[in-house]
Amino acid sequence: MSTLIHRLHEWAKEQPTATAQRIKQAGEWKNITTVEYLERIFHLALFLESRGFGKDDALAIFAYNCP
Repeated sequence: MSTLIHRLHEWAKEQPTATAQRIKQAGEWKNITTVEYLERIFHLALFLESRGFGKDDALAIFAYNCP
């Protein structure tokens, strides 16, 4: 069964420059590509792992809705 991260990885391989997210900065819209988005998720996962979180742990991130 495919997970969301597996599907994102496949999407990034198939369409690396496709827009995954958009953010408004200084009044202009900036695109975040599928590859950039996947890299952000990967680095977040590495950070959480370095803090002792494992695959069976539950976690909630309380933050503003932003990339």
